[in-house]
Amino acid sequence: EFEGAEKLFDAALSKHPEAVTPFDVNLFLELLILRENYQHALEICCRQCEVKFSCGDEDENTTIASMAPEEQLAAFKELVVPEDMPADIKCKLVILLAHLRAVHLAEDLIQVFSEADADDFGDLMLDIVEALLKNEMYEKALVFLEKLVNSERYSEAAVWLQLAECLYAL
Repeated sequence: EFEGAEKLFDAALSKHPEAVTPFDVNLFLELLILRENYQHALEICCRQCEVKFSCGDEDENTTIASMAPEEQLAAFKELVVPEDMPADIKCKLVILLAHLRAVHLAEDLIQVFSEADADDFGDLMLDIVEALLKNEMYEKALVFLEKLVNSERYSEAAVWLQLAECLYAL
């Protein structure tokens, strides 16, 4: 009954945007990612979290407006994310961009997460790793996996296995 939940969330966000909390957005993004509805999740990030994209050139921005969503993401050169955006939503944004083959836009966020303490942000790192591995972005996933296996909390067999699979794929 995920489809019904998605419709309910959409209706609530449309009718009462002022009452939406970051928790609500995060939960909705989780649902959309689960349903592999990445484009819609990205639209929610833009609408509810003030995520913006830019190609750096005003003339190009006009041209981009007439492109298909996949072409737009490929043409964009910059992702603008509010400083105060919660880490779990930033993580979901990285996941979305990986699945939409626009990870080039998430490089700054990937850098932030890769420099974070694995014991504090390991769950988010594992979510990012899963998306990167699923999309065969092994080199990016390797950075996180090496950090996770060297942490006290996440040095577990399943993470070591992912690291081995990642290294094998490279």
